[in-house]
Amino acid sequence: MSNKLETLIEQTTFLIEKQKESQKDCALIFEGLLTAVKDKVTTSKSQPEAMATLEHVHSLIAEQAQRINEEAQVDIDFLTEQLQALNDIKKVQNPEKASELLAMLIDENEEIKETASFKEAVGSESQIAKQNLTTMVNDIKDAIREGSAQDVALYLESLLSEEETEDEELDDDDDDEEDEEDGCDDCHSCSSKGCCGGVDIFSQSINQENSKDKKIKH
Repeated sequence: MSNKLETLIEQTTFLIEKQKESQKDCALIFEGLLTAVKDKVTTSKSQPEAMATLEHVHSLIAEQAQRINEEAQVDIDFLTEQLQALNDIKKVQNPEKASELLAMLIDENEEIKETASFKEAVGSESQIAKQNLTTMVNDIKDAIREGSAQDVALYLESLLSEEETEDEELDDDDDDEEDEEDGCDDCHSCSSKGCCGGVDIFSQSINQENSKDKKIKH
């Protein structure tokens, strides 16, 4: 149990570091996108309709950037709590009690990846997600520079609409699960993703391993 606990502590610590790195990278990428839109607004003052559309685009991007940053922070805070719980278990002198506490965080039969493989997988996924986000943001910048702000606005609105629908479905699923289960405030989960991932630019990245689960997954 001791080796398993140490592995979880090391991997969770690494995950927190990658989450923070991802959050920072994501903020910088969106900052660059917002600057590009603002520059285009400045050069479109002689075209009121185009300027209004660009300001709308800027508002949509700023709103989503804030939302993603907040969601990333929630994940970081959650993982930090998990790390604290693991460190608290490490201090328990009674091996049987420690095992019981650990079982509340992770299924006893859950296979734990070897740390080197875990770090490589998380790092690779993080890098790919960042590259995908950067590419898509650059595509949006190009579209804005070419005068396709209206198309960009429609695209962003469709993404926001899809996300709101997904959020509602997740909330409904959570309500159903709560009706079916007694629940356990002591049970936890952790995700292995962060803010710069996903296929579309506003998907939350390295963070979709279902933070609604009841136990840690590595």
